[in-house]
Amino acid sequence: MVRIRRRTQRAEETLEANEPAPTTAVVLSGGGHLGAVQAGMLEALVAAGIEPDAYVASSVGALNGAAMAAVPGSDGIRLLRETWTTVQTDEIFPGGTVQHLWKIARRHDHLYPNDGLVRLITRSTPVAHFHDLRVPLRIVATELTTGEEHVFASGSLLRPLMATTALPGVFPPVRIGGRVYIDGGVVNNVPLSHATDADRVFVLALQDAGDSGTGARSPETSFEMLLRSFAIARANRFRLDVALYRDQTEIIVVPPPALPKLRFPDLSRGGELMRLGYESTARFLEERLGADTPSTVTRLTPRPTAAPQDGDALVSAG
Repeated sequence: MVRIRRRTQRAEETLEANEPAPTTAVVLSGGGHLGAVQAGMLEALVAAGIEPDAYVASSVGALNGAAMAAVPGSDGIRLLRETWTTVQTDEIFPGGTVQHLWKIARRHDHLYPNDGLVRLITRSTPVAHFHDLRVPLRIVATELTTGEEHVFASGSLLRPLMATTALPGVFPPVRIGGRVYIDGGVVNNVPLSHATDADRVFVLALQDAGDSGTGARSPETSFEMLLRSFAIARANRFRLDVALYRDQTEIIVVPPPALPKLRFPDLSRGGELMRLGYESTARFLEERLGADTPSTVTRLTPRPTAAPQDGDALVSAG
């Protein structure tokens, strides 16, 4: 895999060998319906003047990362705000309880089609291929047969984004190049291990062992209990990775904000969640780095973006 280099005008341009400079990567975790929180956290990085040289992401983090890699800076934040404040829960998670029970009885491998997810990806990603991105992006997905993690960094963007957001049992697996992939968060929800060639890494992790994405309360349903169990396992992997790589690169873990009571898969509170993510991260950056960021989120007017066309996906081994 190509080493992370300092960004110049385009993703493929690098500095001359005699002009070394520190590089910065941003790692974006999965977090399901909490993608808007992470978008707000990214807005705080932009406001603080932090310009990543690469994004490394799993699951919904890859959706946010693709938007920012395609349209860096405040324009990318406009795109994310439009995405997370207009998406409807029924668009991504259609159907009712009876339909879901019928699918379970008929032994379907997923509850929801990924049509709405594809529309969300194409709205939020205004380019079609990795080589069109202005900042390099690495997307982590899970190979279903072997259980190994795989890094996509070239070819078409659409199917890798579909794969890394294919929450098992919720959305259908995605076939790319003769292999079948599911959510990258299954094996590496916070893919720090693929960003350690940068000099400094900001980690925007949405969940830890004490929070499965439902707020601080205890799980109330079997599905929430399942999510909490997965969150504990993923958090343990992340803690081990931090201990393993902290001597190789500077790791700055940006904590997520305290959240109100939320239920999966509610997507109706995007604006509120972006604000919470922004304000929490702005405070953290000011305290940790002395970064000068506005204390409240700047309201940005969304502007339309062209939806990419799906193309043939190429894969690169991680």
